[in-house]
Amino acid sequence: MEKVETIEKPVLKIGIEEKVEPAKALVFGIQHVLAMFGATVTVPLVVGGAIGLSGDQIALMIQAVLLAMGIATLLQTTIGSRYPIVQGSSFAFIPGLIAIGASLGMAAVQGALIVGGLIEALIGWLGVIGRVRKLFTPLVTGVTITLIGFSLADVAVKNFFNFYADPSGGTLL
Repeated sequence: MEKVETIEKPVLKIGIEEKVEPAKALVFGIQHVLAMFGATVTVPLVVGGAIGLSGDQIALMIQAVLLAMGIATLLQTTIGSRYPIVQGSSFAFIPGLIAIGASLGMAAVQGALIVGGLIEALIGWLGVIGRVRKLFTPLVTGVTITLIGFSLADVAVKNFFNFYADPSGGTLL
């Protein structure tokens, strides 16, 4: 009789309800922050570069995003779901922010973020997402995320090839 080898599937090491010793929790927390930091800083870099902000303005926008991220994380871990997750920027809003910023300016972007955040909080508080979520199959969400990626492809390619860089210190827009 032949011996058949079985491939073991990866197993979740720590469940959501389990307690983790403090040393491991610190390491996991640092790992999570480092993973989120790149994505969180990328959003203001892409939006600021696309709407033509200066380096100082983009730096200020990054600082504002990190401050808001910290406040949101504290709210989420204390009065929200109380899961130890870092809140960060979403790539889903980039095309809209670029469109608003390019046509109306940064003040409109800030206003849109405030109004959108309040609407999103209200929708979450009312529990609408739980009911509407049934309508969005993995196919729908996959296509949506793919379209967001396609809408950002030109910005990614330009940044990858350093299209905006000018040896004189200006931009080639």
